[in-house]
Amino acid sequence: MKWHKLTPQHMAVLYFACFALAWALIAASLVVAAAPELAPGALRPGRANGHPVGLLLALAAHAAVIALLAWQAQRWFFAHGPLAVALSGLPLLVLVGELWLVAAFFYLIAVLHVWMACRHESIGKLQATPTRSPGNGHV
Repeated sequence: MKWHKLTPQHMAVLYFACFALAWALIAASLVVAAAPELAPGALRPGRANGHPVGLLLALAAHAAVIALLAWQAQRWFFAHGPLAVALSGLPLLVLVGELWLVAAFFYLIAVLHVWMACRHESIGKLQATPTRSPGNGHV
């Protein structure tokens, strides 16, 4: 695979799949590291005890859903431009609120890839890059 030939659709899938994996791994590492020293039920989905495991799992689930939509239902997903951008950008509110600015920056890049992919979408059909052949006027 050549990285310079990846389309915005491919980059959106790549970013959100990596987000899903990273959030899940961070949540798992917190659970494993805290397991011996915490009482049962201490890692509840809330932030009251200082462990953001529930938040991390929710972020992982969101990123996995966006990656699946961008991969399996790309025509539908990218045809609904504002909806796709809004759905993929929802975690930005949480990340900025938690002051996870580096993660928010990477999410912003991923959302911009979704926005660029939506701009390349015509009415219900992904636009292909123009082919170079003498028959269609391109040389």
